[in-house]
Order: sequence, then C-alpha cells, then structure tokens
Amino acid sequence: MKFIKGSLLLAGAAVLLSACGTSTAAPTPTGTPTVASSTPSAAVKTPENKTIEVKPKDPRTVDVAIVQSIHKGARVTWVPGKIVPAETNNVMVVPVEGAQPEEASFAAGAKFLTPMGCDESESPSLDAEGLGTYECSADEYQNAAGGHRDTKIFFNEQGEIVKMADRYHP
Repeated sequence: MKFIKGSLLLAGAAVLLSACGTSTAAPTPTGTPTVASSTPSAAVKTPENKTIEVKPKDPRTVDVAIVQSIHKGARVTWVPGKIVPAETNNVMVVPVEGAQPEEASFAAGAKFLTPMGCDESESPSLDAEGLGTYECSADEYQNAAGGHRDTKIFFNEQGEIVKMADRYHP
C-alpha cells in the first residue's frame, strides 16, 4: 500500500509541475516581450523546509523568424516563420498561420551573424544548424541586401535579443 501511495504522490507532483509551465504571451503594451521556455517553473521545498521558485534555465529562442524591420540597431520587429517544402531551392520560409508581429530590444553587445559575410560576398560559413558564422556590426546587419527571412533569434533572461543568426539558403 505504501508503494501505491508514493506512486500517486509522484504522479500528482508531475501533473502539478506540467501545469506550471510557462507560455508565450503577447507583448506588453510597451512592446517588451514575455520570455517563455519549455522548462516548467514551480515553487519547491528545500530540505530545510524553505520554499524557493525554480525558474527556467534557458531563455527563449525564436527558431525561424522573418525580420520585418530593424530600428536603428536598437529594436527589431519580426513574424514567427516556418520552413516548408518548395520547388525552388527545396525549401522556403513562410509566416506561421495567424502569427502576429513581435518586437524586442537588443542587449548591449548583441551579435549579428550571416552565412555569406556582411556584404554577402564571402563563401558560406555555417555552424552545425546551418546558421551563419560571419559576425557583422548592427549597421551592417541592418543594411544587408538580401534581408533576413530565416533568422534564429536568441534572448537573455530579460527578454532582450543577444544574438541573431541567419540560416544559409543556396
């Protein structure tokens, strides 16, 4: 009987923790996005019987973004996208159905990476995800000729963008 009670207690705790997960919300009226993660957040008791909150370890990322505008190197507006099959170049990026524009500020020291160099004249240089590794200034990145249709955006815990990296498409 003790085993069954313990199993039910563990199952109940798992349900409680899964219900405490965070979700992505619409930006606040000031445009500051809500940071979301797939890691659940919950209050737990320590062995000393103190209650502490367990927060997500990893900040949010947007895996595929279609950049609409970069505002003087300070903020960016994008729409979440997805990669779909296409006849030309095998894939293309389209907005996620029903997606709304999102906006966030850049953190100090944010990095901007492209696959073909800042002026798109270099040979492709990619990481394991197919993201560019040439680092550009905010101005160079903002003025890139091809735009940014398949960009991965990385955030810090404050919801600021720390890195934007474009994927290579032949």
